[in-house]
Amino acid sequence: MEKIKVEIDPIREYPDGLPFNDMCFESWIVGKLRAAGIPVIGVLLFRGLKKGTLTRTNDYETNNMVYTWTNP
Repeated sequence: MEKIKVEIDPIREYPDGLPFNDMCFESWIVGKLRAAGIPVIGVLLFRGLKKGTLTRTNDYETNNMVYTWTNP
């Protein structure tokens, strides 16, 4: 089983100067997931995956978003 875990701190990592709206935030997340090797479909909007399953949870101790991709 292939597994990739990406932990994102949206407060500290979000780029300065990038407007904080739904479109920019989602585009930024898609780029982070793709850079980690997750086969995301979409460029500006998340349109799905080429394969596997993606889940998102929140780490309440760090306030980070945790994305986990698995491919059986």
